[in-house]
Amino acid sequence: MIGNQIVRLKNFCSIIGYGIALKKISVVSLLINLIILVCTVCNYETLFSQNLWWFFFLVFSGVIWQSYSLVKDIVELLRYPDYNFDQYYIPDEIMLSEETRRKYPQTIINEENGIHAIYNKEVNAFLYDNEAIQLKEDTEKISPLKDYIAQNKDVLFLFLRTRWHSNPRASFYNEDKLCLTSEIDTDALTGGTVWVRRGNYYNSYVTNEIFCKRLLHNDRSMAILPPHNPLVFPLPLLSPLAPFGNHIGASTMALTTDGYLIILFHNNRAIVQPNAYQPTCSGSADYSDWKRLKKRGQTGLADFVREVVLRELKEETTFEADMIQKIELLGMFRDLVRGGKPDFCTLTYLNLSFREALSRFKPDMTEVNNTFEPVRLLKEGKYDVQEFERFIQSHKRSISPVLYMSFIFLRDRFVGVQS
Repeated sequence: MIGNQIVRLKNFCSIIGYGIALKKISVVSLLINLIILVCTVCNYETLFSQNLWWFFFLVFSGVIWQSYSLVKDIVELLRYPDYNFDQYYIPDEIMLSEETRRKYPQTIINEENGIHAIYNKEVNAFLYDNEAIQLKEDTEKISPLKDYIAQNKDVLFLFLRTRWHSNPRASFYNEDKLCLTSEIDTDALTGGTVWVRRGNYYNSYVTNEIFCKRLLHNDRSMAILPPHNPLVFPLPLLSPLAPFGNHIGASTMALTTDGYLIILFHNNRAIVQPNAYQPTCSGSADYSDWKRLKKRGQTGLADFVREVVLRELKEETTFEADMIQKIELLGMFRDLVRGGKPDFCTLTYLNLSFREALSRFKPDMTEVNNTFEPVRLLKEGKYDVQEFERFIQSHKRSISPVLYMSFIFLRDRFVGVQS
């Protein structure tokens, strides 16, 4: 119960702060009037001698009026909007720009699970054991993303409010994230630079996450699409000019010493892909992950993805670094349903057998059901994805995109490969 109250408080504080940042909740005028009021009281004798009671009255009235406006804004926020999410709205075709289509020749479409993804098999092959790619932070202040959000804040904030109200028990608060602002090009594969930028989860939510969603009025009389939507705008390449947050996602499949993958089922309290089978852990890159690595002098892409995975494993499963042999990158895809958000898939080799892993495994039960699936990947020293494929087929309607893409990348990586 206390945990739920803490989550709700964090959610509330996050959306209030974001509303203030977007100037959807007015607090600046109130603060100015409060400062003037304090100064007026402190200089009471001087003001009294100069007969400035009228000024005092105006300032006091301003404080009352601004306080009323602030309370009104917050009450409006707490009122459930007249809309609900159409969670399964996916157009027949998600358009790609010509440059994006050339960059990502491989397309995955699975209508049953709402999976629309693109990737580049050649790039993924280089990511398997490439330590040369470096990350560099873009600190330029000019951001078309911020301009887009400011210009469309009324509609975007309505999407955010609706999502905030739709599942009050789920963690839905704002955090600083690391976002990808350039593609992994062929020159970067041999030691080039990939650019990243500081962002936050709410900025990505009102751009990436709502790309293929719409709001339906409660009486079904009207629908609202986000301003940047797949019916009108082709998906661009990753760049600082794109109107998307593009925060980096990372997931991993944990593989035990006796060859089993650990797959979890996320319940309806999960923020992303509820009621679906997921990898052992999945999440997004916090900006603090990047700061921690830079402090250690490590700026490699592979190092960064591993750092995110290690943190997520510890948070979501309590697996510690001493239980892990190595983490191997399998590839990166862009989730078209989520505005082309970049996601990295990895494979984590545990130094525990399946039975030992279960005794140490403590998933976050607020989002994970007390059910998990062991799927055999290694048989007699050889990688075999057939059992994984049967698992995918037998749970067609409850496989998350990141789990499906992990399967695709495992198949690309290990078919016919000895351990």
